[in-house]
Amino acid sequence: MEQPERRKSRRFPLHQSATLRYDASGTRELKADTLNASLTGMFLMAGEVVPRGTQVEVTLRLQKEGLETVVLHATGTVLRQEARPVGKSGIAIAFQGQLS
Repeated sequence: MEQPERRKSRRFPLHQSATLRYDASGTRELKADTLNASLTGMFLMAGEVVPRGTQVEVTLRLQKEGLETVVLHATGTVLRQEARPVGKSGIAIAFQGQLS
């Protein structure tokens, strides 16, 4: 039996670089790659785990060959972690506002 869709907005494939900043002072920084995104969140791959419930700042760099890079920012909360092969971790983030 098919599960009903629980997401608030549609996800789209997105393969770009991102940076997560977190901890009490916002000084912990982690490089990641996006797999998909929506208006309300995104799913990324990173080389380490960020615990569920952690508040993060996301910086997303949209790049396409020959065009100027667009940099977007958002804050959010880690909703879940997924173990991935080769020492990678999948990180699902729900935005608290919009990317801007």
